[in-house]
Amino acid sequence: MAKTKEITICNYDVIFNKTHKPSAIYKYFQQIATEDLDTFGLDSKALLDKGMAFVLARMKTVFHKPLFCYEKLNLSSCHRRTKGVSFIRDYILSRDGEVVSETSSYWVLIDIATRRICRPSVLPLENAPNELCSFEIDDRFTFPENVETSFFDYTVVFGDIDENNHMNNTRYPDICLDAINGLEENEFASEIRIDYLNEARISEELSLEYTNTPVNGKYYFRAENKTSGTKCFDMELKINKI
Repeated sequence: MAKTKEITICNYDVIFNKTHKPSAIYKYFQQIATEDLDTFGLDSKALLDKGMAFVLARMKTVFHKPLFCYEKLNLSSCHRRTKGVSFIRDYILSRDGEVVSETSSYWVLIDIATRRICRPSVLPLENAPNELCSFEIDDRFTFPENVETSFFDYTVVFGDIDENNHMNNTRYPDICLDAINGLEENEFASEIRIDYLNEARISEELSLEYTNTPVNGKYYFRAENKTSGTKCFDMELKINKI
């Protein structure tokens, strides 16, 4: 059964044109997922006591319409099913009974000490299909070839770090939007797809390469962690008119 709660889009959840800031919406997702897991006795402390933590592996969000400041929305989330080593979790946002945003996310459970992935069977989550979102994430996308790109450097700072001691997943869209100098007055972020490849820790330096203009209607981003020498994340961003 889905966990549902009402949220209000506050003034700190929007950008200058009063439409949603994706990272702010993702924080509501984080909270409702935590509350849902609490009902199974799987709060972060309980997992920590077991030496485990959930890490987001990939996520796709479609905002069918922009979300505006001070709107009241219904947010629902549930564990959809397991697939291989992944826990699939859905989120939907509804306004006056109409679904305005859908998100599919893939999570893995890791051993904190070894950073290795744990089998889903170690947790008491039912695998009975529960579906909120109309899609699941397809295979990993590829960065387009033979296109003009630019680079944006970013150093992970204290405010980026979460309880798992790495950059919180909500921060990644902000970095990409910073790289392209944000949105225009009449635009909103309508689709975001992120593959989280390796964690980033405080003071590590990221090099973000991105397409200068949309390709097939989307901007593409890929980030390398220059400090660790690993790939950090890939992201697609689609922008629509309000």
